[in-house]
Amino acid sequence: MRSCIFIVLISFTSYVLASPQLVLTTWCDPPFSTPQNNGYFDVLLKEAFSRLDRSITIEKRPAERSLKDANNGVSDGEFIRVSSIGLLYPNLLIVPEPLYEMEFVAFSKVENLTLPNGWESLSTYNTGYIIGWKIIEENLEGKPGSAGVVDQETLFKLLDANRFDIAIYSRKFGRQMINKLALENIHSTPQTLAVEPMYLFLHKRHKALIPELTRILREIKSENNLLPIE
Repeated sequence: MRSCIFIVLISFTSYVLASPQLVLTTWCDPPFSTPQNNGYFDVLLKEAFSRLDRSITIEKRPAERSLKDANNGVSDGEFIRVSSIGLLYPNLLIVPEPLYEMEFVAFSKVENLTLPNGWESLSTYNTGYIIGWKIIEENLEGKPGSAGVVDQETLFKLLDANRFDIAIYSRKFGRQMINKLALENIHSTPQTLAVEPMYLFLHKRHKALIPELTRILREIKSENNLLPIE
């Protein structure tokens, strides 16, 4: 009887090791990540993990919660984030091949608004941002009139309702949100506040996957078989 139990346990363990299912979380909206897991980043990451004989599911969560869940091991990883996020969330390890380069800009109802001193110019505006976007939080820290919201849809709706003078967000992701909400007379500043490569982070329990996953992501990108983000 004990032998039978041992065999069953060995078989179950082998199955788990052979077919691990990973859960990644993200804050991204369509078309970058979708409920059907067929967005740009979904396709990229599913292909990458499949080459490691791993399957993944991708779940959308608010930006701050997504990070905390990954750091606490509730999920297996999180994307897309700036490289320094691991300093704040020590259980998250970077996969050091960028998924995307994000351009951070200001959105407002003023066409061709200029911010001559970059981030410092925001001190004179009521500025909105998304809680959990650490690069923005760090640059707005201590500035009067700045306030965080839970997600990008709320951010742009409040900007449209004149609750904010300015919203800080990604240029391309922002254009997508403006189109999604059918908003008018909202413009991005010509100048860029920051440009940062964005990465996938895995919980430290998956440290062994990182070298090969890095190589695979680089390989997939070199194949150029994914549509660019526009």
